Amino acid sequence: PARDLPIGILGSVAAASVIYAAMSTALVGMVRFSALDASAPFASVFWARNMPWVARAVSVGALLGCVNSNFGGLLGMSRIFVTMARAGLLPHSLAKARSCCCFRGEGGGKGRRYVLGRKGLGGN
Repeated sequence: PARDLPIGILGSVAAASVIYAAMSTALVGMVRFSALDASAPFASVFWARNMPWVARAVSVGALLGCVNSNFGGLLGMSRIFVTMARAGLLPHSLAKARSCCCFRGEGGGKGRRYVLGRKGLGGN
């Protein structure tokens, strides 16, 4: 992990940058730069080229990308809240994690699920 993780992160950032630059170049090739709409440049190019179904697909993809990004940010919030509560920046009740044995891990063994706060979600 110490070697592979930075390679994976930098590789994915580089790949995304190259793809974005290629898409931007293609957009400028389709429509003049001055005609691009600043609020939604990718969708506006396809509207200008009379391809509304592609414009809608691009808009839905952008919306789903924003939702996915927000959900990804929420996944780490429980750890941030626990750490902040342990440091005294939030109420101490958020620093307590309660385990309940309602999740089975790989191989049928007993795994544990941790829930923030004093009461678990549906646990005993």
